[in-house]
Amino acid sequence: MVTFKFDLDGDNPEDIASVMIHRDFITPLEREGFILRMYDIIKKAESMIHQQQLADSDRVSHLTASSLHATVRKSV
Repeated sequence: MVTFKFDLDGDNPEDIASVMIHRDFITPLEREGFILRMYDIIKKAESMIHQQQLADSDRVSHLTASSLHATVRKSV
């Protein structure tokens, strides 16, 4: 098993596959499957990031609405 980090925006699967072949982590025959799996991982990671951003946005909206409601109640 090989564990490595990559940048979603800066690293592309084709380049990573070339390095993995050069370092004998995968064979040239495994290149295409590796690239497809990398694109799947990137897609899943981007989806998770998007969902987290939506959840954070909802949380901020809820907190803002709660603060406004509390402020209005104090003023009345």
